[in-house]
Amino acid sequence: MNDSTFQKFRDLIHTHSGIDLAPGKEALVSSRLAKRIRDLGLRNEMEYFDYLAADQSMNELTRLIDLMSTNVTHFLREFEHFELLDEMLRELWRNGPVPVKFWSAACSSGQEPYTLAMIVHEAARAMMVDPGIVKILATDISTQILRQAEEGIYNTREIEHVPPDWLKRYFQKSNTGFKISDSVRSLVTFRRINLSKAPFPMRGPFDAILCRNVMIYFDKEVRSKIVGEAYRLLKPDGYLLIGHSENLSGIDTPFRSARPTVYRKTGAA
Repeated sequence: MNDSTFQKFRDLIHTHSGIDLAPGKEALVSSRLAKRIRDLGLRNEMEYFDYLAADQSMNELTRLIDLMSTNVTHFLREFEHFELLDEMLRELWRNGPVPVKFWSAACSSGQEPYTLAMIVHEAARAMMVDPGIVKILATDISTQILRQAEEGIYNTREIEHVPPDWLKRYFQKSNTGFKISDSVRSLVTFRRINLSKAPFPMRGPFDAILCRNVMIYFDKEVRSKIVGEAYRLLKPDGYLLIGHSENLSGIDTPFRSARPTVYRKTGAA
């Protein structure tokens, strides 16, 4: 892929998804487009670009964003965050049941929101609370990965981080792998949301927002919008959790740092 063609795709992808493809990603983009170009019977990347421009339904643009989205995750990833949320739930429920809302803002194939749902079940069992009072919104830009997440079926490699007792309680063995139990699945609602398009179309307030390992793909302007929307949608004292390789440096925000990669909406004691 030459520089001119790469720049056309780079601008298109950034405009419609906020994903910032740095120079040097030409081979990556070309390899991810190759199969789709063959499937459509086109000859090269520029023919595919013209095909995108002519598609008034925007369905092909959605396919393009799906191809460019990176979905790397696993159950219990960066577990310190889930330990924090477990502590938060137990403290909230110390004097009885309190409804709780979470948002997993880049849920990928579902491991993050399902891990959170299992944490909810564990805390609810300990505190003798109905886990059904918790709602988890899970969003991603990729329609393809959301379909996979909603199925909730994982192979042996994908569940290798799940503790054996959790595997027994929260998964069902099937012919195609390990399926998330209905009790876990019922806590999670999946929606497609483009994080580069503010304001976000959901209603808060949330007790915690997990926006982990996604802002590294955006430029500063988009990151600032995401952080601003997270602040708006959180309850006072609510948590924003970001990835261990991320930080909010350079972003003007009223969030205060509670610990590395953990931020709280101002008002916390």
